[in-house]
Amino acid sequence: MTAAVGAIGESETMVDEQRILLDLNALHAGYGSAMVLHGIDMTVRSHEFVGLLGANGAGKSTLLRAISGIVQPRSGEILLDGQDIARAKPQAVVQAGIAQVAEGHRIFGKLTVEQNLRLGAYTRRLTTTELAHSVGLIWELFPQLAERPKSSAASLSGGQQQMLAIGQALMAAPKLLLLDEPSAGLAPVVIEQLAEGLRELRRGGLTILIVEQHIPLTLSLADRIYVMRNGKIVVDGIPSASCTDAMLQAAYI
Repeated sequence: MTAAVGAIGESETMVDEQRILLDLNALHAGYGSAMVLHGIDMTVRSHEFVGLLGANGAGKSTLLRAISGIVQPRSGEILLDGQDIARAKPQAVVQAGIAQVAEGHRIFGKLTVEQNLRLGAYTRRLTTTELAHSVGLIWELFPQLAERPKSSAASLSGGQQQMLAIGQALMAAPKLLLLDEPSAGLAPVVIEQLAEGLRELRRGGLTILIVEQHIPLTLSLADRIYVMRNGKIVVDGIPSASCTDAMLQAAYI
């Protein structure tokens, strides 16, 4: 299944895993007169799974919204493959190769599961055959959805709705997938099902930046961790027994 899952996202081969895909330089952003992000510097390499930790109000979701074009930065750069997209509109950001799964299962409840997935590919000009193939890859990744293609999205469980939201984002064939609190409100057994889907995406080589309060989930998946506090990056490291405690103290104490 891994090869198939890899085909959902970035199509290029995994030749240069050290290539910087996302590069944030001195990024400042906020809402109205309130500044939330204070000079963020961050890199995400191609095929890397990066976790972003921090207490509530640290600025994590705002950072994802700035990357995806929902929040317009006041200053700084957001480079995707070397191209500055800091002032791009959300649709242009999706077309450039970034898809975000926002917190709270943002799906179209009155539409069917399959219709939701097909809408995710709206920026791609796919033939009927290509579209069916892309939907089939999502069925492989999340078999629970394959069992209910004609059900309304609103009738799904919370975990299934989160899988659908991720599947919808993957239909855009992103270079980079942004996940904002994907496990929020889910039961432990459902979180593990979701985690297995994320592991499959990781094995397939998709580049992922995740904001997640479920710390064990993040540490088990991430190649590298950033920690935010008060709108600034305070720690950047590789999860390990020796540094995890320091990371958590920096984030939450």
